[in-house]
Amino acid sequence: MVSNFSIISYADASTETTDSDIMVPINAALTTGRSLTVDFSAPQNGDYYVGLEYKATDESFDKIAFDMKIDQLYPDENAKNLSLPRMWKNSKARKDMMGNEFAPKQIPYEDFCSNHVYVSDANHSEKYKIRIEKGKHTLTLQAKTGNIEISSLNFEATKEVPNYSEPKNSLQYYKGDPIQLEGEKATIKSSYFLSGKTDASTVHISPYSAERNVVNFIGGGNWKTEGDTLFWKTKELKEGYYQIGFSFRQNTIIGGKIYRRLEIDGEVPFRQAEEIGFPYDDSWQNSFFADDEGKPYLVYFSEGSHLISLTVTSGEIEKVRNILSKAVSDLGSLYVDITMITGDNVDVYRDYDLFSQISDMEDRLKSIKTDLNSAAELLKKITGQKSGSHYSVIQNMVQAIDQMLDNRYDAHRICLLILIR
Repeated sequence: MVSNFSIISYADASTETTDSDIMVPINAALTTGRSLTVDFSAPQNGDYYVGLEYKATDESFDKIAFDMKIDQLYPDENAKNLSLPRMWKNSKARKDMMGNEFAPKQIPYEDFCSNHVYVSDANHSEKYKIRIEKGKHTLTLQAKTGNIEISSLNFEATKEVPNYSEPKNSLQYYKGDPIQLEGEKATIKSSYFLSGKTDASTVHISPYSAERNVVNFIGGGNWKTEGDTLFWKTKELKEGYYQIGFSFRQNTIIGGKIYRRLEIDGEVPFRQAEEIGFPYDDSWQNSFFADDEGKPYLVYFSEGSHLISLTVTSGEIEKVRNILSKAVSDLGSLYVDITMITGDNVDVYRDYDLFSQISDMEDRLKSIKTDLNSAAELLKKITGQKSGSHYSVIQNMVQAIDQMLDNRYDAHRICLLILIR
């Protein structure tokens, strides 16, 4: 998806928050089937994200899986199903005798790195958040798969990330030459499959060669799992405010956007960086990280080298997904009630009179329809499109429910068609 991105000169272009992190030193190994326990103290009640500074010490491609207990108890069901990504980096560049480049082999990243702990299910992953009460506690980690060395565990305060505000000191705007970071040369990756790729179909990509194949972008279909992260290390920068631009192609979500979270040295600079949308187009695009009016945001960098990361996130689409999940769940419950009357083998030629036998069927269908319409309108607002693959699927479900409401004696047939779809 990403060919490169640039740090550009300005002249060119409901939780209880806590205010301090808790760092728990560990300095120990955690191996499959074993556990370790340490003591820590929380200065105040609050909600925290959980992170580890660690490195893998075995050879595997799977995520590192473990569970966590506080005071010998699981804080919640999610604590039984936690994971950490293994970190990878590029090996030496590979070329054939003609000078054509191949994606470098991915090898384990051998240094310590910091990452959030994730909760995973069949649909998506999200950062694990835990409630901790003020006072002294014990922390127990039990390894399921994977061997790691842990330097520390960090309970990261769930501080409210501030909105963007334009800097007042124009003297700190960077006005030098653009600094380009090649996407395919990511310093660290959170997945073995995040390797560079080649696109020789267009000159609108960097690097490009008419004589040979060159590795010139990273991402695409193998960079879509929530939590997957790419890191790039900058050269030594001058202190100041910079614009950030991207060269990218997003040709998977027709009429929609995909989202990435931007962090500088592990921190989101302001709220708008939590959900950067990349709109659909079959061609490569160049754009700045900017507001709705197209005015680029200015991101502060202190003097020195920095680690910039982009992480797959659902962004605003998460709200749509939550509404759809409720609608699908309600439809599933209604289907169970219907099958109690029709049985598993529905006779499409029989009149079951479902609206009479299920007294609230009409109200339930109307409620599901309302949720689907809300999801469709929110999706349209987010994407700015009145069409698209996801929007069309929702509208098809709405039309099917309308048919059920308008054709009461054929409702069982239509319900069966919805489930087949």
